[in-house]
Amino acid sequence: MSLKNGKVENRYLWGAKQDELLCRNDEWTLGDHLNTVRDVVKSDGSVAKHLEYNAFGECLSVNTSFPRRRESSQNDNELAFLYTGKLFDAKTGLQWNINRWYDPKVGMWCSEDPIGFRGKDENLYRYVRNNSNTGVDLHGFEKAILAPENPCNDNSPCLNKCRDTWGGATPGLNRCIDDCNTTKDNFEQWYEFNQDITWTKDLTPCPCEITKNTQGKWNAIPGFDSPSRWPIICGYHQGAHTCIRGKSNKEGHASQCCYAIEDNVGKLITEGSGQGSGDKGKAGIWGGSMGRHRFDDMIPSKWALDLDGGSWGCYSEAYLNVRPLITDPENPCPKQDTPKKK
Repeated sequence: MSLKNGKVENRYLWGAKQDELLCRNDEWTLGDHLNTVRDVVKSDGSVAKHLEYNAFGECLSVNTSFPRRRESSQNDNELAFLYTGKLFDAKTGLQWNINRWYDPKVGMWCSEDPIGFRGKDENLYRYVRNNSNTGVDLHGFEKAILAPENPCNDNSPCLNKCRDTWGGATPGLNRCIDDCNTTKDNFEQWYEFNQDITWTKDLTPCPCEITKNTQGKWNAIPGFDSPSRWPIICGYHQGAHTCIRGKSNKEGHASQCCYAIEDNVGKLITEGSGQGSGDKGKAGIWGGSMGRHRFDDMIPSKWALDLDGGSWGCYSEAYLNVRPLITDPENPCPKQDTPKKK
């Protein structure tokens, strides 16, 4: 709602997503698979405005006026929701994606990625690896998130497992299906809330290798605890032979690194279910509380695994988008798949 001279001038309806404008007064916005506004439709069904864009989001429509953003510290008179539903500044021709400006005319960011090479792109100015037809970057520092046709938006592996377990229509099957749908909703809300991964910037990178001494004991690694077999016991990081955890920083965040062992040498797993991750929640190994780690990291990881039907899949990959494996981008480790079960 906006007021002018003490009277209501406009009424707005916002969606659950960040800056998702659904309606202003009697004008409804219609978006495409990227949440880019394509049409503005009145309550009687008539089209008030149609907008066209090039491949990287430059608005090509002759008339680009649009329902204005809710009150902001920025200049609202020149801001509108356009490409991928983000804010557009008509004076500069730039789009604001929370952490940096994007120039749709050239299809590149105006500044380097604030998380550096941890965004998994060697070009720190490139927008979603040039996959603008299928990818979005809502906050200016994340990996490209695929548009809704991504199978990650489908929880069929979880549902199929329900049917395999329960068979035909039974109360057990119905409960299982409800659990899958609830888990999907929980994961998607957690995933959207956790897009900011700048907390990973100062975490200690995982060593590419860990080794044993002549007595068969693991050599100490500064800043990390001793290797353990707990991943096999608790079911997380499936397929890893051992894991180590870095010392928590002052906010309680830490690196977690998992390894495949062969000939007394542990090689960092960089692919598949055995990968380690950045832990946002404070864990107990270095004197913290397991509670935050459980709710911030462990439970969402279990949600992803359940949605993937119990094995590595799209949701597990999405989990690592916001809980990435912490490595040194200037000294990358060799690719190492998760060991297969013997």
